[in-house]
Formats: sequence, structure tokens, C-alpha cells
Amino acid sequence: MHAEEERTVKLRAPLPVYLGYWTARVSADGVTQFRKDVYGIDRRQTALLADRLSRLRRTAAAAAMADLRPAPSKTMKTSRRVPVAKRAPVKPRAVIANSTE
Repeated sequence: MHAEEERTVKLRAPLPVYLGYWTARVSADGVTQFRKDVYGIDRRQTALLADRLSRLRRTAAAAAMADLRPAPSKTMKTSRRVPVAKRAPVKPRAVIANSTE
């Protein structure tokens, strides 16, 4: 890195490289520090999170409204129930575990 000339090294196996980009951190003495977001990533992330929160709130509101709807009255026509074929009862089976203890 600090050599005077560049050197290329071929690797036998791929080596994963992880890049981190932080605009906020907490120092060793517990002070929160913020840096300028030169790539605009924070703004995009904030917009995506706001959109997701909005969709979650709409879903929750729709679910709450569905819970408040009155149950259908007995005079209303409902769909016919189709009978389900009866199945033979399932016999319980004993399970025996072998222990090596």
C-alpha cells in the first residue's frame, strides 16, 4: 500500500472483499459522531424506510377496519359449504428414542 510501485498478485481462490460506509458512529468515549453523507445513501435509505413504514401503516389500518366490520347477518346469502371427505382417524404411534448416554 505504501510501496513506490504497484504489484499484482493472482490468488488461487476468490477472496471476499467487504466495503463499509458509515456516516454515524460512536467514539470510544461514548460520543455519537456524524459525518457528511457524500454519496447520498442516507437520504435514499430514509426514503425507502419511510415508504415501507407507510405501507405497513396502511396494512395495519386495513386490518383494523376488517376487525371492526359487522359479521354477516343470517338473512344474508352466504356461499354454500362444500362437504369435506371424511378421513380415517390417525392412529398414534409410539416413538422410542435411543440414547447413547
